[in-house]
Amino acid sequence: MKKYMKTDIMVFMRQINRILAFLIPALLCGCASSSSSAVIESTASSSSEASASSDPFERYQAQISNMPERSSWTASVKEDYEMHFSDDTSQAYTMDGVIEMDEEQSMAHATQNINANGLASELEGYYESGRLYNTYNGVAYYEDMTVSDVQSSLLVPLTPINLKKEQIDSIDAEDTDSITVYTAVLSADSAASILNSRYDIYGLSQYEDYAVSSGTVTVSFDADGNCIGETSAFTVSLTQDSLPVTIDISTQMNVIRINSTEIEITDEQKNEFETYVKYTDIDTDAIQTLTSDDDSAEATITDTFRKRLVSRLNYTETGTDMYSVAFNTSEGYEVDFGNSQFTYSNYSIAYIYNWKNDTGVHDSCTYSFSDDQKSAGCDDTVVQSLKDAKSDLQMELYYCGLSLQDLSKESR
Repeated sequence: MKKYMKTDIMVFMRQINRILAFLIPALLCGCASSSSSAVIESTASSSSEASASSDPFERYQAQISNMPERSSWTASVKEDYEMHFSDDTSQAYTMDGVIEMDEEQSMAHATQNINANGLASELEGYYESGRLYNTYNGVAYYEDMTVSDVQSSLLVPLTPINLKKEQIDSIDAEDTDSITVYTAVLSADSAASILNSRYDIYGLSQYEDYAVSSGTVTVSFDADGNCIGETSAFTVSLTQDSLPVTIDISTQMNVIRINSTEIEITDEQKNEFETYVKYTDIDTDAIQTLTSDDDSAEATITDTFRKRLVSRLNYTETGTDMYSVAFNTSEGYEVDFGNSQFTYSNYSIAYIYNWKNDTGVHDSCTYSFSDDQKSAGCDDTVVQSLKDAKSDLQMELYYCGLSLQDLSKESR
């Protein structure tokens, strides 16, 4: 395995329903693809008695069965393969992405950043009227597909896993700040099958001495019953060329802006889409794998965010610890690392979110997100605008492959 991971890139055909030919570094030679959208079916009851139960598994099953429908949503995803070799060296494949989805209009906007041991790829696509218009390392193309295909292209499941009781060794439920988090430790017999069918995009099970030593899944729900996150973590061992390899695999999915996500495709963009070629006509020689020197992760979340604001989001450093970007003549964002503040401004109006203290400020209004406490001057419109500012910061972090939770924790 190791000798292949350190060499060229390979043509990686779309895992689900022939979406596209992606060129990504070959972590594994001759790897097989597998569906990342498979859902483990459950036979557990979805009765109202289960929803009121104190048993964590029954509560989990009730929440899975009673999730409300959503008209639109935004999700961030991450996937990491950390490979450890017998000579104490290691290599990594990482992918992070964001998808904005309007279910009612069947529209989507998706981005992905892939880094395979120093070789990087960037993708961005808009989906409308059954067609995805995408750019991959500067090469523009289109392909006709379904909404399901677009969602599957993010490679990480976007709906929560539905576990059977016999598939887990234990499950705990923790209620914090109107969020319920279920943590399931998978049984030894089921961890491999769940990894193979749901999370592993490379078909690791084809290798000699393949074994999954541990597997854990967490699923989070908000107070309205929406699934707002899922993470998974697995440890795999296998043999390649008679050498042992240990692989740590993790995935992460977070959902925000439920029923409030909006996607706009301008006339200028539509005119540009007319110049895109069909995916079967792509000149693969024109696709250049990028170096990741300007985008690689730094030692801390804060430094990585600071770096990727510039490399990914075109922010400009405007002063000591200050970065800003304008996205029209009146609106813009500013990130102040010295004071742990993110500001959305519209002309002279500013809404400030402090990620260290989880508070929002606008003129005489101070709002605490953690306990929903607000000072005088905080009417409902101002509070909603402060919530929007916090959501905007979450989006900027997601586009940088990071999370607000991690940034806040590191700043305290």
